[in-house]
Amino acid sequence: MENPSLELLMRQPYPELGEALRAESPRILDRFRLLVKEILPSADELTLNELLDDLPQSLVDMADAIARSGPDHQQARFMIDSREHGACRYHQNYNLSELLIEYSILRSVILEELSAAMDRPLTIEELSGLNAGIDVAARRAVECFVG
Repeated sequence: MENPSLELLMRQPYPELGEALRAESPRILDRFRLLVKEILPSADELTLNELLDDLPQSLVDMADAIARSGPDHQQARFMIDSREHGACRYHQNYNLSELLIEYSILRSVILEELSAAMDRPLTIEELSGLNAGIDVAARRAVECFVG
C-alpha cells in the first residue's frame, strides 16, 4: 500500500472512538477556530469560514473511517476532503507551514477533546488509529497543496 498511515487506519475498527469524534465534533470545531485565530492571526475570518465549511464533514468522515476497518467509501471520502482542504488553502495564498500548523492544532484539539469525552486516557491502539487518520488527512492536503 502506498500510504502506511491508511494501512494502519484500516487495520482495526475503533467504534467507540469514532462515536466520540462524531459527538464532539462541534466542540472540536469551536476550539479549533479559536486556536487558529490565536496562533495564525494571518488566517482572516473569511478564509477560516471557508475552511470550517468543509471541516465538519471531514470530521464525520474521519469518525466513520476510524469506526470501521477495511477499505470503504468513508475512507475514500475522508481522503478527498483533506485534498480539498489543501487545495483551498493553496488558493487562499497560505503557505505550507500554516497548513501544517492547522493540522497540528487540529490533532491537539481532537486528542484533548476525545480523552475528556471518553473520561479516560486513550489507549495506545486508539491513539495510533486516530493519529493515522489525521496523518492521512494531512498528507493528502499537503500532496494537493504542493502538487
